[in-house]
Amino acid sequence: MTNQKGGVAKTTTVHNLGVALQREGQRVLVVDLDPQANLTSRLGLSVGEHRRSVYEVLVNHDPIRDVIHETADGIDLVPSDELLMRAEGQMEAGHIGWVRQLHRALDPIRGRYDFCLFDTPPVRGFLTVNALIAATSGVIIPFIPELDSLIGMQLLLGRMDELRGANPNLEPIAVIPVLVDRNWRNHLETIEQIKARMPHLPLTEPIMRHADFPKARAAGMSILDYAPNGAGARAYRHLAAAILAAEIPATPVPTR
Repeated sequence: MTNQKGGVAKTTTVHNLGVALQREGQRVLVVDLDPQANLTSRLGLSVGEHRRSVYEVLVNHDPIRDVIHETADGIDLVPSDELLMRAEGQMEAGHIGWVRQLHRALDPIRGRYDFCLFDTPPVRGFLTVNALIAATSGVIIPFIPELDSLIGMQLLLGRMDELRGANPNLEPIAVIPVLVDRNWRNHLETIEQIKARMPHLPLTEPIMRHADFPKARAAGMSILDYAPNGAGARAYRHLAAAILAAEIPATPVPTR
């Protein structure tokens, strides 16, 4: 889950998609690669409470199975913490395989999970590259249908092209319009423009802006638990079903 622009609901989407997949009987692991550790906090772990995080996996080569935490949402978590900000600077000097550290770390536990979702920071660096190389099933790109978010998405697609030699599976499997306001014509027009200009992108059903999302975050709950019959929960269930069916169909944009 990545976009080189912040504030595009990456963490919200990892959390809610992970829960939606788990409710479909899937075994789900989420890996928090953002030093801000928002996903870690949302899943009930106080930052600094855990002894070890993904930092130890990437820098000290600790087994990832020793860092996994079960959560009340039914999905497993590899937590983050502020130490992760030091990871790139503390890599072994000249270590040629640094881009594959996360991929290698996951090898011993691949049989334990059906899905592994990575929450990445909104920067182009060591942590995001490791996630892109480890993403053997593809990349999910949430974006707000506004100019600055679209620029971030275009930069990401270019970066994916550069890395495809190291990971041939590096393709977008879902491009999700998020925080969409049905009453703002610019949002709806931008989505239609993307459909026309980039028809090859797997554009999904929009996730509409709704007051239930910040309320769910404040309550420490997924949208599927906070408002299970609401539009947000339905949208994430639809996304999970499409991924499970291995097809991400383009859907009509809601009209006013």
